[in-house]
Amino acid sequence: MTIPWWAERLREIRHEQGRTLEDVGSEAGMSRHYLSTIETGRHIPKIDTLENIAKALGGNIYIVVKGTDVIDHRTRSV
Repeated sequence: MTIPWWAERLREIRHEQGRTLEDVGSEAGMSRHYLSTIETGRHIPKIDTLENIAKALGGNIYIVVKGTDVIDHRTRSV
C-alpha cells in the first residue's frame, strides 16, 4: 500500500517534534490508534480532522500541504 504524501508529512512533522501518537492524538481529540490509521494511509480523514492534527502539531493545515504555516497575504501564496 502506498502511503499518501500528506500522511507521510504528518508523521514527519510529529517525529521532528519528538512527539508520540498518543500525545498528538490526545491534543487533537482522537485516539492514538485513529491517528496511526491516518498516518499510515489506512484512513482518509476529513479536512477538519487534518486541521485538528495540524493545530496539535503547532501549526495549521498549511504545515501539512505546503510545509509552512505562514501565508503572504499580499500575494495570497503560501
